[in-house]
Amino acid sequence: SGAEMKSSKLVFSVLTLDKEELFIKDFGSEAPVYHISLGQEELGVIREKLTPETALKIKFAATDSYGQKSEIIWDLTYTARPYTAVLEMDKDAYPPGEKVQILAKVVDLDKQPAVEIPLILEVSQLNVKKEVQTDARGVAVFEFTMGPQTVEAVLRSPIMQPVLAKRIIPYQSPKPMSSKVSEPPKGVGTKTSITVTFDPEYVPIEKIIHLDMTDISGALVVATTIPIYKKDNKYVARGQVTAPTWGSMLVNLYTCAIRKENVGKPLSPDTVGFILY
Repeated sequence: SGAEMKSSKLVFSVLTLDKEELFIKDFGSEAPVYHISLGQEELGVIREKLTPETALKIKFAATDSYGQKSEIIWDLTYTARPYTAVLEMDKDAYPPGEKVQILAKVVDLDKQPAVEIPLILEVSQLNVKKEVQTDARGVAVFEFTMGPQTVEAVLRSPIMQPVLAKRIIPYQSPKPMSSKVSEPPKGVGTKTSITVTFDPEYVPIEKIIHLDMTDISGALVVATTIPIYKKDNKYVARGQVTAPTWGSMLVNLYTCAIRKENVGKPLSPDTVGFILY
C-alpha cells in the first residue's frame, strides 16, 4: 500500500525436507532490516537433530505491522565436509633423501578456492607433521625429505573432522643420478632450470650432461648440454632449458661415469659406462 512500516516480526526456522520443524526462533524489530545470528548452544540444538550430509531447509517468514506476510525458503545441506582437496606431487616417485614437494588445492562446496584455511599434512612413517595455511588461490605447499620406503601423506584441517585428502608417495630405489625441474615450461620460449645430482657411488668423467628433448611424436627437438661441477665434495649439474614448442616433451639426460671404487684405474669399457635419467 506504500505506507511506512512501523514494526515487523520475523520467524526463523530450520525444517527437514518433509517440513518437520527442527528449530524455530522469533525476532521483532522496528526497522526493516534484520541481523540474525545463532550462538553455539542454538547451533548445537540443530546439530543434535541432524546427521552429516543431510539436506534441510531454512525458512524466513516475515509479517509487518499491517499484517502483510512474505517468506523465503533456502535449500541447504548439513555437511561434515565443507571443503575438499587434491594433492599433487612434483614427481611420480622419490629416492631416499630427496625433497618431496606436495601441492594441496582446497575448494569449498561451490568449488571456489578455500582462502586462509589452516591445513596439517602428516606422514606417520617419517614422523612428519607440517602446518600451513592456504593462499588466495586456495593452495598450500608442503615439503619434506623422502625416507627409505613408500609412505602415505594425509591432509587434515582443524576446522573439520574428516580427512581432506590422502596420497601415496612411491619410493624409488636410488639411481646413479636424479634430476629436479624448478617449474615446467608454460609456453614456447620460456626457460626452466634443471638440477641434476649424482649418487656418491658414481663419479662423472665428463664435464657435461647431455640433454635431449623429444616431442610427443618422438622427434628430437632439442639437443644441448648442462655443465657439471663439484660442490661440497659432491657432483652437481645445473642449467637452463628453453621450451622450443608447445605440448608435452620427454627429457633424456645422460653422461659417462665410473663407479667410485674404480677411481684411479685406467679408463676402459669395463670401468666406464653411460648413466641415464
